[in-house]
Amino acid sequence: MKFKNTLLLLTALFCFTNMNAQKIKLKKGFVLVDGEKKFEYEKGDGGTELSLFTLGKETEILFMLKNKNETVGYLDDDFKQITFINEKQKLETATYRSYPHKWFIKKLIKEKVLELDGKINSKKLNIFFSKYDENITNRTIRN
Repeated sequence: MKFKNTLLLLTALFCFTNMNAQKIKLKKGFVLVDGEKKFEYEKGDGGTELSLFTLGKETEILFMLKNKNETVGYLDDDFKQITFINEKQKLETATYRSYPHKWFIKKLIKEKVLELDGKINSKKLNIFFSKYDENITNRTIRN
C-alpha cells in the first residue's frame, strides 16, 4: 500500500512540474514559446552576437555578445554580456560564458524577467543581476 501511495505521489509531482515547463525554441529568426512566435532575433558576427526583438522587429529588447576581452585565441578571460536596451543595464558573466544564447533567453523567461509581451520586469531584472552579474568590465585593469 505504501509503495502505491509513493508511486502515485511521485507521478502527480512529475506531471505537475512538467505542466508548468515552457518549451522554448529558436528557429528561423523567431523565438517560439510552446510553439507560438513570441519574439524575433538576429544573429551576427559568426553567432557571437544576438539581438532580441519584439515581433515585427519594432523594438530591440536586448543584445547578447560573447566578449573575447580583446584576447583572440585565449578563452579563459572571455565573458558573456547581455545589454538590456531600454533599461540601459549591462550584465556580464564569465561563469556562463560558454552557455548558448538560447539558455539565457530561457532563463530570462523562466525567471519572469522577460515577459512574453516583450516587457522587462525591472524588479525581477534586479534579482537576476544580483544572481548572475559579475561586473567584469569595471573590475578589469586595462592598459
